[in-house]
Amino acid sequence: MAEKYFDRREAEELLPAIEPFLEEAQKQKRALDSITTEISNAALRIMMLGGSLPPFAELNRKKNQREKVGDLMVELKNVNQKKNLYTVSLYVDDSRYDKKNRSANEPIYFFTHGTRAPMEFTVNQIGKDKIAGYLSVPKVASAHAQASGN
Repeated sequence: MAEKYFDRREAEELLPAIEPFLEEAQKQKRALDSITTEISNAALRIMMLGGSLPPFAELNRKKNQREKVGDLMVELKNVNQKKNLYTVSLYVDDSRYDKKNRSANEPIYFFTHGTRAPMEFTVNQIGKDKIAGYLSVPKVASAHAQASGN
């Protein structure tokens, strides 16, 4: 049997001191569940509109590294974890678009050459010198890329 570090009376005496922390943890858990539901609903809407959604792990970005994702290159410039903001450069069709101080779950829409529907780049997680998210590609654009051999 495990050794006890405190008895029931001592635990009841400590409960008022830790209760605010327990309430905050429960509040954060509810917020996380809500965000997870929102992300799932957004992914479902994207799929129903004919887009495709690459997995999270494929879109991890590290600071000052360009990474190719579909028809676009992404370069993370800056991260502010405290304010949940990031700055990124998107390279699309020989053009560079700097998106400064964007918040998590704020979609960035852009068009590529020959498409009528916009692509959507969304960051869901902001870490220290790293972001993670997804790129939504319209179904017409993804079929065109497969046909051209990309």
